[in-house]
Amino acid sequence: MKNNIRVARAERRMTQQQLADSIGVSRQTVNAIESGRFVPSTTLALRIARLFEKPVEAMFILGEAYEYEYLDLDEDEDEAFDWYLQAAKHGHIKAQIVVAEAYEYENLGVDEDNEEALYWYEQAANNGNVEVMYKAADKYYDMASEIADENEDDDDEEFAVTDEELECLDNAKKWYKKAAENGHKEAARMLKQYFSK
Repeated sequence: MKNNIRVARAERRMTQQQLADSIGVSRQTVNAIESGRFVPSTTLALRIARLFEKPVEAMFILGEAYEYEYLDLDEDEDEAFDWYLQAAKHGHIKAQIVVAEAYEYENLGVDEDNEEALYWYEQAANNGNVEVMYKAADKYYDMASEIADENEDDDDEEFAVTDEELECLDNAKKWYKKAAENGHKEAARMLKQYFSK
């Protein structure tokens, strides 16, 4: 398991012994954790997170631990999702992406829900993740296409662009533009190809 404990310790100008004393373990244990030779227990990982004031990161790590069976925890999709969701609600970008993907692809025991997926993609995008800005744009563009296809298949009504389709296209354009402004080349291409007049 990769960790950033050495970096966090260095930022606080803390020795391995000082960290060990603070969390109630030996210096050798701290060294083994930092080098990746030892995976701390859940309790110890939470003590370390609390000491370095990174409780949100601890939530994300617990989500990973339940998803991938480490920190002596059994795989539990419900627990994993709950921890990811808690981290996402506290602004953890990676957790927001995991939650969005869970809703989009029915991962971690979650039912598909495009609205929830988009909500969490937008949260991560609003936090500055350029790749997710592009993903949110694509998701909105795909939804607009699905709405158009449904309307085209309806023989009872004359084909017309709906408000819902326009809203999806406006959101797609907004996110493609933001991603392009942040250097995303494919977003710039999509913007030019589908939204330039």
